[in-house]
Amino acid sequence: MERDKTICHVDHNIEHCPRCGKSHHFKLAVRTLLQHASAVPIFGGPGSHEIVLTCPTTGELFTHEVTDPPGGGIMGPADSIDISVDSLSGAPSYNPEREFLEWIKNSRATATEFCKTMLTISAPPRASPRFQPGPV
Repeated sequence: MERDKTICHVDHNIEHCPRCGKSHHFKLAVRTLLQHASAVPIFGGPGSHEIVLTCPTTGELFTHEVTDPPGGGIMGPADSIDISVDSLSGAPSYNPEREFLEWIKNSRATATEFCKTMLTISAPPRASPRFQPGPV
């Protein structure tokens, strides 16, 4: 399964854990958002979310409110597998602008192929030589 390159990980510290009272360090998964100059923020832009975290000391769950970082949206705590893969691979950089430009470049060919297919499918069948429609 290929990893989604639009997901990155950010550090998040909690100074006072409600379960054990200690400070903890977490990694959060963030989905990066494609930004355009003409983009309009939906529902007032980024907001805050309440996520569920596990205290590393006691193993008990607790909720914590986090704010979305600029250009991204918090998805929740990062999986340890994803974090280890990122550290091994060097976290390849993702350029959404380059992907968008590639999509624009290929969209004409995709649209042309789609139109050809739809016209071929929608063409009326040819009349067979044995069947000649007569007057009604």
